[in-house]
Amino acid sequence: MTRWKKQRRQKVLHQFGVFLWVVAAAVILCLGHAMGSRVKSAAMNGRVHISLKDEEGSLENGIRIPGKEERKSREKSGEGKEIQYVMPGETVQKKTEITVKKGSGTAWLRVKLLACGITGAQQEDLLENMETDSIWYYQKEDGYFYYQEPVREGERVIFAVSVRVPREWEKLEKSLCFQLNVAAEAMEEEYLHVEMARGNVYGWK
Repeated sequence: MTRWKKQRRQKVLHQFGVFLWVVAAAVILCLGHAMGSRVKSAAMNGRVHISLKDEEGSLENGIRIPGKEERKSREKSGEGKEIQYVMPGETVQKKTEITVKKGSGTAWLRVKLLACGITGAQQEDLLENMETDSIWYYQKEDGYFYYQEPVREGERVIFAVSVRVPREWEKLEKSLCFQLNVAAEAMEEEYLHVEMARGNVYGWK
């Protein structure tokens, strides 16, 4: 087998491994929400290892959007340490620190924001109203935020996103409870070809 074929085979195996990690991450994150735990996930490739940590003051707990009945009665059921009470039209913030651990080598990063506990259509409505730093490029087609620079081992980057709750949710009769989670992936720079358009990284190959 030629050297080029070996390198190609390694790259395909690594990408397949990342795909499996992403599927597992989404399942684990949503199961964690259902069981009431706070779960974050990191998918790693080869010798790349990353860790995730919510920044101080960042949203960590569940979110409750009151329905018409609850707003009328002014009962904030579930409000407290485990639930953040948010009205339609208001904004919530999520800030997560991502670290490429030492010994991992230089890597590319991408993250996905997951809203667990609501329907797919409601997730789409919610995630239509996101804002983040320009260093993260959002690719709507695959739902990933791509970090625009390779990150060296030992470095930390911040994924900060603001999400506005749709005003249309004022019409909901029943209250909604969900949780925002971050799933992150990393791949070694040498094994990855990034797709670019207009100066932005928007995909991996």
